[in-house]
Amino acid sequence: AVSVGTVDCNTLVYSGLYQISKANLADHNWPVGAGGFLRVYRSGTSTGVRQIAYQWSGEGAVATRYGDFYTGVWGDWAYLSMSEKPGKVWTSGEIAIAAGVINANHNLALAAPQNVRAEAWLRCKTATYGYQVGDELRSWGNDTASGSGQSPVPPIVTLSANSVSVRIGSNNTGIILLNENGQSGGPAAANFRLIFKIFY
Repeated sequence: AVSVGTVDCNTLVYSGLYQISKANLADHNWPVGAGGFLRVYRSGTSTGVRQIAYQWSGEGAVATRYGDFYTGVWGDWAYLSMSEKPGKVWTSGEIAIAAGVINANHNLALAAPQNVRAEAWLRCKTATYGYQVGDELRSWGNDTASGSGQSPVPPIVTLSANSVSVRIGSNNTGIILLNENGQSGGPAAANFRLIFKIFY
């Protein structure tokens, strides 16, 4: 890596890896609150530049942006975590899928749970429907009707200061997935487990 101290990141427009000083913060267009490394990608004579910033210490935040050095127009930094800014992820244990409300205690003592994102994922336990053991599915539907009237809706997760929950539909298995061919259906719930993820 090339050590560049406190240079303005807007001027780093040639492909390479640069070491950024701890003092090089927001006033130099550096997105994370500690020193780190900046990876720059530029294709040939293109004026477009992709920058990826890696925080050296702390939470090890990673952020990226795209800009045009000719016009001087840069997009906002976007953090490459599941949350909108650097943070932590709490993951529950595996929970059997059944109709009704599924709860899990997270014990994070969240002061403002309305400002925290929680999601319900599925983890494959038996290879089926084009998925392999260990695959985690963020996108799935909640089966609320039968036959041609299937009404897949995304799982709605409720988060409180110390617990998280989701309601599973009562029809058939309660879940609807897309296979690798884009076809939807309701595989056996026993082939999957529910896991909660909280990004805080």
